[in-house]
Amino acid sequence: SVVIDGVHYCNDPSIICDDCNQDFQGVEFDDPSINLNNAVYDFSNNFFIEKFGNRVKASFNGNIIWGKLVGLECLNECMDGVLHASSAKFKQEWDIDYYDAEVSVNTGTFNRTRYGADNIWRLHETYLFDIDRKQSALNNNVGETQTGVDGTYNSFVLFNWSDFSDNKTWTKTNTINRYSPYGFELENEDALGIKSSALYGYKNSVVTAVASNTGYEELAFDGFEDYYGSYATSGKNNGHIPFLSSNGTAQLSSVESHTGKYSIALNANDVLSFPMVIPMSLSNSFTPKAGEAYYFSAWVKSDDVVTLNITVNSVTTTITTSITDQKIEGWQRIEGKFKMTPTIAGNNSITITAGGQPAYLDDVRIQPFVSSIKTYVYDPNTLWLKAELDDRNYATFYNYDEEGNLVQIKKETKDGLRTIVSNRKNVKRNE
Repeated sequence: SVVIDGVHYCNDPSIICDDCNQDFQGVEFDDPSINLNNAVYDFSNNFFIEKFGNRVKASFNGNIIWGKLVGLECLNECMDGVLHASSAKFKQEWDIDYYDAEVSVNTGTFNRTRYGADNIWRLHETYLFDIDRKQSALNNNVGETQTGVDGTYNSFVLFNWSDFSDNKTWTKTNTINRYSPYGFELENEDALGIKSSALYGYKNSVVTAVASNTGYEELAFDGFEDYYGSYATSGKNNGHIPFLSSNGTAQLSSVESHTGKYSIALNANDVLSFPMVIPMSLSNSFTPKAGEAYYFSAWVKSDDVVTLNITVNSVTTTITTSITDQKIEGWQRIEGKFKMTPTIAGNNSITITAGGQPAYLDDVRIQPFVSSIKTYVYDPNTLWLKAELDDRNYATFYNYDEEGNLVQIKKETKDGLRTIVSNRKNVKRNE
């Protein structure tokens, strides 16, 4: 091949982009016999090339030869005046946790295309061209800008789709690490390596939690609304929190709820436990990282104390509610911070214990301590949004009329519920 940098012509394969300051253009001629020692062609006079896409027409001294561009990562494609450029990569092969998505498949024999793992092109990475922009000196005054012509890239280089190219002038802005088999984005990572994640529920139809600075397995939320009958942990995602009850299976209750229609009911002295060192049978659960700090929050209602025990490496931190603590419609928020040890070992669990009176548990969440989260509760039948819980796990409630029109919004604060929007509308009937 012949390498052309605008000044020199050579066929030295050791020349790389940096040697030519990324300004050279590489041409591989169709005729392999053409080289710099070929006396028939004089490359020193009247030489110019024209580009037609990836094809090159070289003209010199009345001779015309054709070739193709090579080394695209180093080509300035003569695109002057480019103001913005972005690029995206797609991928068709994904590792999908079907158990987590509540899809029952035989992973040894199932059809990966049928269940969304292969042959469905999904967005994987996005890039932004990043280089200095042109700034003219108007009337020799560098500080003056000509908005009609300034701001374009100094030089533009096309994105190289080769797996081995580093695309030095292209900055990766986002990477999607994980999808559900239904096509929902579950985890992505920005240019700084900060992860954002989402949970989906109600038969994988709506988002139930979104969090920043959070990996997918580090996020957990359950509002206990989308079990459609009875609480279950086997084969269920439902927010990454499989609670086990000392009194057998944990029971849903419609008697009390913080948001939505349901909560978990505990009899007097019952214990709900959640292991954080996950057995294989509960592989869809919240999985903390060694050495990282996390935050637990939930709402409880009882006429007696409720105790939260967080055990890390067999060392337990106990947090207890008080019957004299401030309550909102009878509900109290119970919360605690914990940090995993550098090596995860011993007993690692979260337990919630009712006192001498029955208790109710709702809107449980776990997240990295340095993170931001919002969670959502829906009506399981209509999928109308019933509540949105903010960073502090306080709810905003949405009420609707029979036709699904939003008629009232209430905000939960430490001082109680406050109505912030209330409206009614009707259509006058023609008599």
